[in-house]
Amino acid sequence: MSKYITIHIEDFVQIRKADIELAPLTLFVGDNNSGKSYLASLIWGILNYNFFQFFDKNIINDKNISPFQKLYCWFHKSFKHNSDSPIHWKITKEFHQSIITLINKILDNRKKEFIRDILCSDSDIDIGHITFDFPFDDELSFTIERDHLRNSNNRYEQHILFYITRNGKCISRTLVLGINNDTVEEIPLWFLCEAYSSAYIKNRVSFINDINDDVSFFPASRTGFLLTYRSLIDESLEQRFNLRGQGDKNYHLTSPQVSFIRSIANLKEHFRKIKKSDDINSIIDFIENKMIHGKISLSDTPLPDILYCPKNGVTIPMYLSSGVVTEISPLLACLKYRRIGNYCIIEEPEMSLHPELQWKMAQVLIRLANTSRFILTSTHSDIIIQHVNNMIKLSSQKNGEELAEDHGYDKSDIISPDCVRMYQFDVNLKDHSTNVTALKYNRNGFIVPTFGKTLRQLRNEVYDFQHEIDDTETKEE
Repeated sequence: MSKYITIHIEDFVQIRKADIELAPLTLFVGDNNSGKSYLASLIWGILNYNFFQFFDKNIINDKNISPFQKLYCWFHKSFKHNSDSPIHWKITKEFHQSIITLINKILDNRKKEFIRDILCSDSDIDIGHITFDFPFDDELSFTIERDHLRNSNNRYEQHILFYITRNGKCISRTLVLGINNDTVEEIPLWFLCEAYSSAYIKNRVSFINDINDDVSFFPASRTGFLLTYRSLIDESLEQRFNLRGQGDKNYHLTSPQVSFIRSIANLKEHFRKIKKSDDINSIIDFIENKMIHGKISLSDTPLPDILYCPKNGVTIPMYLSSGVVTEISPLLACLKYRRIGNYCIIEEPEMSLHPELQWKMAQVLIRLANTSRFILTSTHSDIIIQHVNNMIKLSSQKNGEELAEDHGYDKSDIISPDCVRMYQFDVNLKDHSTNVTALKYNRNGFIVPTFGKTLRQLRNEVYDFQHEIDDTETKEE
């Protein structure tokens, strides 16, 4: 079994089959129009959706569903809790497998609705098969405790609090159940399932109740959205509440794209005051000082604009900034004024970047992966791939840290091969289907055939053309 979340799909859009392990740094490479964005959006949906609450809640609470008969009986027998001290029940492998079985049952039963929800498309886009799996974590427990909470009449009532913990620390939402004559309200089984599965999405970063950003998405079209999101929001509100009826404009955006727009619209200055780790502050400083050579700030308006102030310059709005600033600012702004999720999907991070800045962007990706987050990125940059290979090589060198320091890197720039997965998307020109292949790491790093083939063709042309020029000049002499 993999140590990471894994996703298996078959016959999705043009993709024949794909088996993806979501390692701390996962890269999609390959042909244009090969389905990378479709698959990234699908993964966003799997990680972001609460299947249990929004889909088959009634089915989940049905005690006759075979995978959960034993679970249902076990839980409600165990729930007779009369102690004032918290009680912890270790989660078993059997329960873990039951949750996975249920997730995949829901995905199979509702896959059409699921795809339509993510892609926001009226087209009949289907998927042949989809399964989702995550590794067993023996540090997780169900925790139940009694508490006294104020009611609407300002009186204290007895309640039971239910949540998931890792080593005693809460990592899920808390379900509050009232106690009436020593009888506890029935616990909805869907909450038990949702709380457990969500613990894996939050599994390497502390749970934060007031920010629902567990999966961040930065689309390839982020500059366009960044420059127009205020207009998009204004016009969508106008259409939604227009007394004259619906307008003639109809914006079709995917759910991940809408999520991105919301994250930009909900940037708040006060989030900057929330204590961030030294690693995150270091990444913010690196981007501002080494990449955009300036700082960003927020305008003092209800729906804030992101402003750019170059070093020794005057603050200017985004629409007057360069492409490198508009491309990088969404990620920087979420780091600085919000937070990026425990899982973060970034499409084509090299967009508009000079080769030197692509190199630095590769540093940012690795540093983010080393902050206990999972980064999924699609890229056409051989520079990013080569830098990842270089940092992996340092991880296996006895003097790796010394070499890193000699070249201006530190520990946060180094990553082990076990923390990286790379997948190549190849389009079959005959039927326009896509094969997704897991690339293997060897002593020379990840070899990306699609890049190597193109670079060899270009090198051969350079050689042939130069050779022809040399022969012509020799004859003329």
